[in-house]
Amino acid sequence: MTIAKNKFGILYVDDEEKSLKYFEEAFGDIAPIFTATSPEEGLDIYRSQIGKIGVVLSDKRMPVMSGIEFLKEIKKIDDHPLRILVTAFADMDTAVEHLNEGLIYSYLTKPWDPVDLKSRLSRALDRFWISNETNRLLKQRSTAFQEMIMAEKAANIQTISKGLNHHMRNSLNVIQAYFDMIPVQLNEEVGAVPKDSFFWGEYYQNVEEQISRVIAILSNLTAWSNTSNGEATDLELEAGINVADIMRQAAEAEIGDHPSYQFKLTELDRVEGITADKDKLSLMALNLVREARKNISDTGSIEVQIFSTPIDGAEGVRVRCIDDGTPIPEHEQHRLFDPFFVRADRPSEVGTDLLFCYLTVFHHGGKIKASSLKDGRNMIEFHLPVIPTKQANQKLPFNEA
Repeated sequence: MTIAKNKFGILYVDDEEKSLKYFEEAFGDIAPIFTATSPEEGLDIYRSQIGKIGVVLSDKRMPVMSGIEFLKEIKKIDDHPLRILVTAFADMDTAVEHLNEGLIYSYLTKPWDPVDLKSRLSRALDRFWISNETNRLLKQRSTAFQEMIMAEKAANIQTISKGLNHHMRNSLNVIQAYFDMIPVQLNEEVGAVPKDSFFWGEYYQNVEEQISRVIAILSNLTAWSNTSNGEATDLELEAGINVADIMRQAAEAEIGDHPSYQFKLTELDRVEGITADKDKLSLMALNLVREARKNISDTGSIEVQIFSTPIDGAEGVRVRCIDDGTPIPEHEQHRLFDPFFVRADRPSEVGTDLLFCYLTVFHHGGKIKASSLKDGRNMIEFHLPVIPTKQANQKLPFNEA
């Protein structure tokens, strides 16, 4: 499979420079070759080329860090590449032990036969490519299925919320009115300061918070209640919107100059203004920054990266909102946009803010997902076309970077 050999490289770590030079000359025709004279250098190379290396070889005996320890570190960073231990014949028992444990894919003894090793490396690259491609396709189909379910749920919520908003908001307004009258009525009836002012103060605050919370949920649920058949019929489109300005203003509104939070915005590409509903885009940006801030406990950083990137063949913009707060478990990431999903670490919150984000991107013909970076930081990433598609409901799976 030529594609496997051309696409993914081989990393070989050995403290003998002659061995590395010979290896590169002998096998440079089947794949890009990366070499390092120490495990530390090898780890730096792998981190800089992550996703581009399919096979990692390491000599067993090296100073400071052994080949076994090095391959364990590689596995911690990324479990996908095939790991091969290069060892002396006397160390065969150790190699077999780690083969059985799953640390290594294979082993070879020095001196190795060039013809045999080229064949083994080619097979390893082919196996890695097949495994990588299978995982990619499975993930793509899973993402498409999840998006289809989310679109169906969103459509159902839009239908239900039309009626809920009218009836529940009227009831809440009545409750709010009577709630506001209680202290005035008490003063008229009793004519004195309540005996337990702390109770009344805390009681009032809690009830006020719950009423506001319900109103906020209704607002998010009904923000898109006027759409029809998945089309963005109520988008008030405006040309020339600067996405960087939108994200920057959201950060200023949500975190301001708070000393505990650091904010950084980087435009990695020159992005021209897009056509979008500015109000909905602004509220979405505010919700995303708020979500990132909530992930951070006492102190931390929020980073926004903006790229110019195609989306389904058209011009588009990609925005990444990254935080270094409490890591979101992988099994919860795809559910963050799910209506009423409750996070284990924040049981009192209902995820309608992120549902609004999903619907905003959805009706602009874009894509959105949550994931984790290799360094453990949380990331919510969305794509928007420069000009919204006419049929925003015809979505494709999220394209991997």
